[in-house]
Amino acid sequence: MVPNTGGFKLALAGFEATSYVGMYLFSNPLYLGQLTVGADGKLSGVIPLPTNAPLGEHTLQLVGKRSEEHTSE
Repeated sequence: MVPNTGGFKLALAGFEATSYVGMYLFSNPLYLGQLTVGADGKLSGVIPLPTNAPLGEHTLQLVGKRSEEHTSE
């Protein structure tokens, strides 16, 4: 559970360099904005939590392009 304190920090890797990653909050779809991926394929920043988001369980979805160097097992 994440307290509604304005946002939380995020650090990920494996995205296409200099692409954008959209952020969505579900159960009721809510667009949270986008972050820009660095030239190294890493993404870091703060995901904003809107004050009008209802209390309860939610799913956070990040939508972006995967790096061509990324391999799945």
